[in-house]
Amino acid sequence: MILFVVLLLLILCSYIYMQKVKLSKKITLLQPMVESVENIRDLLYYCETYPEFKYHYLSPTIDDLLGPGTLKSHLHNPKAIYDLVHPEDYALLEAKERGEVDFTQPLRFRFRNHHGEYLWFEEYATPVYENGRYVAVQGLFRNIHEKVILEEKLSNQAIRDGLTGVYNRQYFQQQLEKYDALQEEMMIAVIDLDGLKEVNDTYGHMTGDLMIQATAQALQQYACENTVVARIGGDEFVIIKPNCNYTEFEQYIKKVHGYLSNIHEQIQMSVGSAYAPNSYGKMNELLHEADLQMYEQKKQQKQL
Repeated sequence: MILFVVLLLLILCSYIYMQKVKLSKKITLLQPMVESVENIRDLLYYCETYPEFKYHYLSPTIDDLLGPGTLKSHLHNPKAIYDLVHPEDYALLEAKERGEVDFTQPLRFRFRNHHGEYLWFEEYATPVYENGRYVAVQGLFRNIHEKVILEEKLSNQAIRDGLTGVYNRQYFQQQLEKYDALQEEMMIAVIDLDGLKEVNDTYGHMTGDLMIQATAQALQQYACENTVVARIGGDEFVIIKPNCNYTEFEQYIKKVHGYLSNIHEQIQMSVGSAYAPNSYGKMNELLHEADLQMYEQKKQQKQL
């Protein structure tokens, strides 16, 4: 009987040892995969949303992306992510936690790193359901900050004038169409530099370009936040000033004149403007009226 028990124990120990060896081999095989996951630049996660909000997995990459100690703090307090998200993206993050976003599309968030900088991330998330209830979300965050900065730079270049940095004709046309469909108090001005040809002939085109740049700078410097300043020709600018009346516009132009006269006495402007209490369907009419006024003023100045 004792011999039987000893034999049974030996067989059991042998079985346990063999299972341990097999498990050890599996772990050895999986180890490179685990290391690869934890060393990739993407941030991987699995987060339970019901019955409680907590991470089942969060890759250590988060420390590289957002700063040392971020992994530990988020595993301890999963809601800490709300302290790092950009205020404008807060509502989107809340909606994702509730499962109220379109998971078929990538989501974009900005999170603050340990230097206080907000970085752009793109998230590919997959919801997890149990018995029809949204209980978890898994996915990855990818750092796309440089990509977004490049996109913004290219987008900005597409609507900016290369010489002056103010908006170009294409953007002006877009704004003209936008306000034509809105009901806004509106002032439009057309501005043309006088005597630029003489400056170019006397001092060279580089000096003429400097005058154009100085004019653009003045128009932009004294413009309020919602004013559109655009260069639509060689020395021709247009101004769209919503919610502005004649008195405010005259003060604006007076400041621009004062700034330019301090730079170069030869920088003179012909200005035409048009006003409407309601911009709806009136923008092209206002532009035409302002253009006529500008040419009339230019004609009068030549006669002086």
